Amino acid sequence: MKRLNLIVNIVVITILVLIGALFGWYLKENIDLKASLLEKTAEYEKEENANKYLAELERKNEALKQEEQKINKVVPINEEKPFGLIKDLIRVSTQAGLKGGSFKITDSGTPDPANNGLKQFFIKMKCESTYPQAINFLEKLSAMERLVSVGAVTITRKKPLLPYQEITFDMVSYTFIE
Repeated sequence: MKRLNLIVNIVVITILVLIGALFGWYLKENIDLKASLLEKTAEYEKEENANKYLAELERKNEALKQEEQKINKVVPINEEKPFGLIKDLIRVSTQAGLKGGSFKITDSGTPDPANNGLKQFFIKMKCESTYPQAINFLEKLSAMERLVSVGAVTITRKKPLLPYQEITFDMVSYTFIE
C-alpha cells in the first residue's frame, strides 16, 4: 500500500509539475503576445498618424496647385505672345460694344533679372466706341483674371464717326520667364 501511495504521489507530483510547466509556458507566451501587441499597436498608431499627415500634405499640395493655376491665369509662365489675352480682349470688347478692334503687340525683350523673370507685353488696341461703351470695356477689363494694366487711353474725335470716337488703349501685360 505504501508503494501504491508512493506511485500515486509521484504521478500526482509529476502531473502538478507538468501543469505548472504548461502554465508557465502559457504565461510566458501570453506576456510575449501582449508585448508584441503593444509593439504592433504603437506601429499602427505611428502609421495612422503618418497616413493622416500624408493626407493633410496631399490636401495642401492640391490647394497649392489650384493656387498656382490661379496665378498662372493672372501671370502665365513662358508665354511667347499673349494670344490668350488677345482672345479675351476681343471677347470683352465685343461684349462691351466696341467696333473694329486692331492690336499691336510689342514685348520688352529679354526679361530683366531685377524684375524676377517678368517679361512685359505692350498692347496697343485701337477701336471705335462711345464713351459709355469704353467705360463698360474698362470695367470688364478690370474684372478679368489676367493681369492687365491700362497705361493710357487716347480718345480722338472724328466728326464722321459721331457718336463713336476713335479710342486707343495702351495696355501692359506680363509673363514669367523661367
